[in-house]
Amino acid sequence: MLVIASLTCIACKHKTIPRRPSGVPESAIWAGGVDGGAFIECALPTSSKTNACTVYNDSTGDVWMSGAFALHGSSSDNLNAEPRFEYADGSSIGLSDGFVLEPKTATRPQAVPESASLAENGVFVSCICEKTDLFRCELFLAADGRKLSSGIYTSDDGPLGDAVKPKLADTSAIYLEGGHSLSLASPKSR
Repeated sequence: MLVIASLTCIACKHKTIPRRPSGVPESAIWAGGVDGGAFIECALPTSSKTNACTVYNDSTGDVWMSGAFALHGSSSDNLNAEPRFEYADGSSIGLSDGFVLEPKTATRPQAVPESASLAENGVFVSCICEKTDLFRCELFLAADGRKLSSGIYTSDDGPLGDAVKPKLADTSAIYLEGGHSLSLASPKSR
């Protein structure tokens, strides 16, 4: 009876890596537990004292965080070897050695247009108003300037002004300051 209880307890703690959502790079490593997790991609620094990291939702592939992260709790500011991620909680990335990667002020990567605005989840958004409720938008990761997506987005709230001030952005929707949102238009509605 004791053996069965022990095996049951071990099975309860087993981490199952979920299927990688579309759009999450193969280089992203899953970290988490039985209650969920995230796919995390961090580039080892070349010359700066920060690591370019992007954290993806493990079920949808949406970007939770992207940008420059510095190692906290260590004499070094950056990762010197391949990290072993434990978790991402929306404000930091935990490592198996107890250290934490914390976000730093984002700088605009060279590939990101000057017109782009930074959303809270680390996605730069550049939109051009084509009609009062139709926008051509490009989304870029703050970590490295990689283009996340581009397309035609429509206002869910009717006509908007020319300026798009993003609060959160993912490939299917851009949530704006003030409560408005833009949704990726289906190919049929374009």
